[in-house]
Amino acid sequence: MPGPGRYAKTVPKLRTLKASLLTHEQLRELSLSPSLDDASALLRDTPYSEVSSATMPSTIQTIALKAYFGRAQRILKVLPEGDQQLVLAFLREDEIKDLLAIMRSIYTGTHLPLLPTASIEGTLTGRIRKDPEALVSMQRLLEALDRSWFKSYARQINRIAQEMKTAEVFTWYSAPASLQEYTNAIAALPRRKRREAEALLCPVLEYKIASTMVNGKALRIPLRIMDRIMRDLNVCGATWDDLRQVYEREPGPQEVLSSLRELLPRLRLEAKQGFEVELEAARRRAWREAYRRANAAYSGYPFTPTLVLAAMILAKAEYMDVTTILTGVLLKMKPDEIQELTIIV
Repeated sequence: MPGPGRYAKTVPKLRTLKASLLTHEQLRELSLSPSLDDASALLRDTPYSEVSSATMPSTIQTIALKAYFGRAQRILKVLPEGDQQLVLAFLREDEIKDLLAIMRSIYTGTHLPLLPTASIEGTLTGRIRKDPEALVSMQRLLEALDRSWFKSYARQINRIAQEMKTAEVFTWYSAPASLQEYTNAIAALPRRKRREAEALLCPVLEYKIASTMVNGKALRIPLRIMDRIMRDLNVCGATWDDLRQVYEREPGPQEVLSSLRELLPRLRLEAKQGFEVELEAARRRAWREAYRRANAAYSGYPFTPTLVLAAMILAKAEYMDVTTILTGVLLKMKPDEIQELTIIV
């Protein structure tokens, strides 16, 4: 892991990235736009200027994702190799969703859905999408993925789908797979830096733990499969030994959600509404807290991988909010309804 001298070359780039992000006021003004044309005018001099051509939510997401990936790829160029896994974990989170969507479509024999990361140069999703041989069958796809970072995930979820005999597990699996990517990236840091990294990411990681368990229970995923996926979990003070008891004991997703309130108190989980609604509210709270912590990290000691992590959190939060706001504007939602769904505004 490089010392402060090497970070001296990286820190100015990370500060420049933060300065280029849309402010709270700019995002709020964007949410007040009466039409997508008006919103486009506000974004004319930003990485989201192409949104003027958007005609549907999927197009908005793709444009916003390209801007986010562009920022992340610029960070990658100035990072020492040992730090790149932190950034790659963020990018792979979005790829995981699309790669699992490919697997699901082959499993069900349906047409491929929109794959936003496939439009970005250099992504694994893009390579697979352009390989017709890989899309012929699940076996061909697995063989193509065997040459990639996604190999172990693809093999694992394929076995789970065969055992469970349902395509729903492909969608569910994005949470534990991305959780693994983040925890691997943190584990690669020097021990003294892991706590700092966890302090920034814990709200998001705890949400992913809750999502994995609650939605896993809803799908009736057996304990033996959860053991296989979660047995090595040890992050943010949460271990599978403690969480396993909840999953084994509680009969349904609502009960799991309720029990996790004590084990993951920072998520402030509620059980007043359906678990889907509560999980979505917890996701927004988690990202808002991570965003707050990332902003604070920029005021601390800069020559550390923690600042890289903070930059990625801020960039991802912006991407998600721009997507949410522009989609809301396109769908003629009221500004207060849009703002309720955002992280930064």
